[in-house]
Amino acid sequence: MGLHVQDRSVQPGIGNVLEVENLRIYYYTDIGVVRAVDGVSFSIGRGEILGVVGESGSGKSTLGLAIGRLLPNNARIVDGRIVFDGRDITRISEDELRKIRGKELAYIFQDPHRSLNPVMVVGDQAGEVLYYQFNVRSKHTILARVIEAFRKVRISDADKRYHSYPHELSGGMKQRVVIATALIGRPKLIVADEPTSALDVTIQRQLINLLMDIREEYGTSIMLISHDLGVVSELSDSVSVMYAGKIVELGRADAVTEDPLHPYTQALVRSVPRIDEAVESLYSIPGSPPNLANPPAGCRFHPRCPYAREICSREEPPFRKIGDRYVACHLAG
Repeated sequence: MGLHVQDRSVQPGIGNVLEVENLRIYYYTDIGVVRAVDGVSFSIGRGEILGVVGESGSGKSTLGLAIGRLLPNNARIVDGRIVFDGRDITRISEDELRKIRGKELAYIFQDPHRSLNPVMVVGDQAGEVLYYQFNVRSKHTILARVIEAFRKVRISDADKRYHSYPHELSGGMKQRVVIATALIGRPKLIVADEPTSALDVTIQRQLINLLMDIREEYGTSIMLISHDLGVVSELSDSVSVMYAGKIVELGRADAVTEDPLHPYTQALVRSVPRIDEAVESLYSIPGSPPNLANPPAGCRFHPRCPYAREICSREEPPFRKIGDRYVACHLAG
């Protein structure tokens, strides 16, 4: 599970598909070195859904891109390991990595419009995974496998949709095509970065149910990245809360959302609208996330924390086990 986190070396085990140890990713920019991910450790068990939640700029998308070494040119992994199914992604060659992407490790991104080539029919795009990653050369076999994948993700008239161009499909249908493309190789891990945020609520619900079904049928592990704690808590087994490049709380989804221990997690929970409560205005966290080119000393959340004490501005809190989860807070427990 995602609870296998310590301030010590993470040993690859048969129970985990992904293990990240002390990962640090810096962006080298005109304003200085931005510490986007700064000492993050976690694991994802086989068949587990781990939700990664936080505000914009928390480092969660950078973390997701790093799993497949898809970082932009100005980003560097300066420390740590990313062990995917026993192989350290930070050390293998680009040729080895290309054999993994799309086959064992797949991505679902936020905007399906940008994920699809506008001048290719969607079926041929999905079929490229079979052609390039699995060396399937039979057009008939590719057609059959793609149509099967489209039906799995509940694309109606799958045989006809195979020949559709992206502009002929709705946003929700395009995202189903992207999910089918990710699934076609039956990957061990899917990194889903805000997969429902560009869609309306009804379609979001359908895709959430679809991701749950995928996990149940294929045993696929999923790293779900989102700013929406409501979506993450509903879909995930475990939740990792990120703030300013660090994990501040990690535990079972129900524990983290029902009894949050870190003040930032508490604020995120308060920010989620509830249909059973009448409120005049939604709660918003005061202040702004810090500049990661010059982060505050001590706990990075202390300038916005209502409970902050002197130690919080002076010493970085250790990431320690408290009860049923891990928390980085001087005051927790």
